[in-house]
Amino acid sequence: MAFLFTMMHGANIVDCEISSSALDDLDHTKGTLPGERQAQFMRLRETVERVASVAFEQGKRKGEPVRIFSKQSRRCDDRWNAAAFLKPPAFRRTRPSRGR
Repeated sequence: MAFLFTMMHGANIVDCEISSSALDDLDHTKGTLPGERQAQFMRLRETVERVASVAFEQGKRKGEPVRIFSKQSRRCDDRWNAAAFLKPPAFRRTRPSRGR
């Protein structure tokens, strides 16, 4: 299961997805019900955008969606406390898509 969302990079729309387990890792919880997933995403939106921005900058594969898995979210979560990672994301906010 994954939650789909889009972000902007300049004038380009970038498709993104974050796994349910990655959202739970960022929320320090387990087993969030599918009906509660959008509220969880909105609560964690800033952090998810930062993780997606880092993943995009590291990958930069044109046309491919940015995918965030549990392993990435655990690795990035500890770094958000560092001042170097408090810069704005490379993307401009858009809106969540439907989760699948």
